[in-house]
Amino acid sequence: MNDHTTPPTPDDVPAPVPALRRVHGVGRCTVALLALAGVAWAVRAVWEIRLAVTGEPASGPPDQGGGVHRPLTSLENSYHLVGDVGAATALICAIAFLLWLDIVRDNARTLSGRSPRYVGFWLYAGWVIPVANLWIPRGIVADAHQDSAPGERLPRSLNVWWGL
Repeated sequence: MNDHTTPPTPDDVPAPVPALRRVHGVGRCTVALLALAGVAWAVRAVWEIRLAVTGEPASGPPDQGGGVHRPLTSLENSYHLVGDVGAATALICAIAFLLWLDIVRDNARTLSGRSPRYVGFWLYAGWVIPVANLWIPRGIVADAHQDSAPGERLPRSLNVWWGL
């Protein structure tokens, strides 16, 4: 028995579907943490106002020089607690956002097949290096959008976000 079938050509073979990482869970977590950080900073603002309204305690600032410190009031102690919670929440939110952005950028690279303009180091350092932080984070987000949706214009919300 003679089987004279022709081998499949590249046009006959369907292109493999790229394996994309899921972003919904991390995205929702990031949004929830951002809302929580906003609430924490609003609470901190209330404590700032409460401190300003009560004025300086009669004994002066906590550090009175020469190693002498006055005890903090309960309002001052609670302000420090509220401030620490707000800072921790903002830090956790930033970490979740960077994880989300890394997944989005990885998915964009998978869809486009192109290497990102800013390597992995810049995903994190681009936010904190002076002067570079003025354009690199926006560029990372813009590149991810353009790689995942070629031919589409950048949404205005990206520039509004970056301007704010």
